[in-house]
Amino acid sequence: MRIILLIVAVIAIGMALDWVRQAQQEETRRIAETPHKDNYILGNLERGKADAAKISLHNYKQAFMLFRINKGTNPPSIQALIDENYLPAGSEKDPFGQLFELKYVGREAMITSPGADHVRGTPDDLIERFVVD
Repeated sequence: MRIILLIVAVIAIGMALDWVRQAQQEETRRIAETPHKDNYILGNLERGKADAAKISLHNYKQAFMLFRINKGTNPPSIQALIDENYLPAGSEKDPFGQLFELKYVGREAMITSPGADHVRGTPDDLIERFVVD
């Protein structure tokens, strides 16, 4: 009889240990799949800033076109668009705190933002290109 009780106890202990191991594995998997709160929030913040910069670039393109129609010439800089009231004061900076830049390459105008890394010429740059005559 003692042997049967001993076998039942060993089986019960084995089942309990297996249940604990499975619970630990499940918790580890859940933690690994859940994004880290800080990274998740910062990632959303950076994406939100990039989206806001894209909207600004589109608005700058519209201001550029209005300037060109009204003045008969292309604006020399973003600051010229602000000085002539085609853009609101203070809008020369992107959501990342860097200056938007207007430059011409051949028949193309480009308004750019350096993006989240604050460095121009990198893959995260935001660029609005359009053809000008």
